Parts: sequence; structure tokens; C-alpha cells
Amino acid sequence: GARLTSWAHGRPLAERLACFVKLGRAVAAIHEVGVVHGDLSPANILVDEGGEPFVLDLGADTRGGALGWMPPERLRGEPVSVRGDVYGLGALLYALCTGRPPYERGGGAALGFVSGASLPLPPRALVPELPAAIEEAALRALAWTATSRQATAAALVESVIAGLDDAPPSPIVGMIEERERLRRLVVDTLRGELSLVVIHGPPGSGRSSLMRETARAAAREGLRVTEAGLGTARAALSGASDNEVVVLDAAGGEASELVEVLEEREILVPLGCGRGHGPVH
Repeated sequence: GARLTSWAHGRPLAERLACFVKLGRAVAAIHEVGVVHGDLSPANILVDEGGEPFVLDLGADTRGGALGWMPPERLRGEPVSVRGDVYGLGALLYALCTGRPPYERGGGAALGFVSGASLPLPPRALVPELPAAIEEAALRALAWTATSRQATAAALVESVIAGLDDAPPSPIVGMIEERERLRRLVVDTLRGELSLVVIHGPPGSGRSSLMRETARAAAREGLRVTEAGLGTARAALSGASDNEVVVLDAAGGEASELVEVLEEREILVPLGCGRGHGPVH
């Protein structure tokens, strides 16, 4: 057989997803007998010409795992777990859908450690025809917080099966750098480092789309999300908790006074978007 990613190259999406369902069921069966793999990566999955996957190296849980495919908690020295294998399956699902790993930063240590600092680019940014429900299944499996992932491999497989016939809505196009910064800010919030993101830009710049994608990413991680306008911003901020993200839409109003207050409190990270407006540093 061939390594998973080599086998998948050039094959129809439906065939790749069918292979993932078989793979997920195989991992679920391993878990049912009390075994955690701990190193689910393309190097440990072989696929024959009939599309049947085979899971190799069941003793991998005694080692560190493959950089770029292991969950963030493993980078922090935590032990292997079922939800860690769910993350590995999510990474394989992402690769099968997009043709690339969830984090692509030039290889080596950087490829692995970025999973501890950010969240993956939504796969429909790369494959617009991917059903939205399958994107959601993959991103949930790749959650930075282990308890925010599907509890079992079987649950991940069922969510993929349920999404096979889902009609894909229009994806967000472009704004790759801005979206990456926002995903990193969600992780910063999980670490207790940030509670507010302000997105600004002219009409039609994609501001609302960025807000929705950021809110979904935060909610997926178990954070409470509050969306506010200028009129309700102060109340939203005063009542915000440590596990809350406040997304402020300052469109259509003068935000200078509020910006000054936020900068004084050192909780503002400005982000420009669209139509030639680069990020504000």
C-alpha cells in the first residue's frame, strides 16, 4: 500500500472522505479495546488500491509523536489520550480534504510548535466545494482545547458521515494574514492573554465575515462570545468574564474615544482589513 497522503493525491474528494470514514472506524475499534495510538500521522497509515486503510505502529504512544500532527497538549508534555487521537484524525481529515497538513510553516520544529500558538486555516478557504459540516467536524477535532473536541473517534466519524450531503455555502476568500492573526488571538484568549478584538475596515472589506469566522472559532473552543456595537461596547466589556471573547463592530460610528479607553487598558489589538488597508501594528 501507499502512505495516506500519497494515495490521496489526485483522487476525488468523495473517495478520500470514504477512506477517512474507514480509518476513523478502525481507530474507534482500537480505542474500544483500551488502546490509544498516540501518533496518527500519514507515515503510520497505509492505504491499498481498494481504498482500505491500515493503521501501523500501535506502540507509538510511548514516543513523542510526529511534529505537525500531534495535539498542542502533547507539546506541553501531557500524556496521550483518546481526544489526542481525535486530534490526529482531525489532522488527517484536514490533509485528505485540502492536500496539506493543518499547519504548514516550512517544516521542522516550526511545523509542530505552531499548533500550540494558533488554529488551522478553515479548509474551505482552500477547497470551497467542501461541505461546511465536514469543515466544522475537522476544525472541532483540531480544537486547541482537548475537551472541546469530539469525545470519541466514532463521534467524529458520525459527524463526517452526516455532513457528506451538506451543501457548501459561499466560503470566505482571501484575507489569509488577517484570519491567521485572529485565530492566534483566540488561542491567546484561551491562555488568558486577551479578551477583545476590534476589526475595522471600509464597507465591503469582509469585516462581518471575519467577525463571524472568529466567533465560530472561539465558540468551538468553548469560549463565550459576545458581539457588540459602539452603543453596547462599554456594557459588554464591563461584564466580560475570563472565558469570554467580545467582538466589537465599530462600523458606522466614531470609535476614537472608545479606542483610547481600550488602549489605556492594554486590551486592544487593532486589525485592519481589505481594500488596501493592511494590519495596524
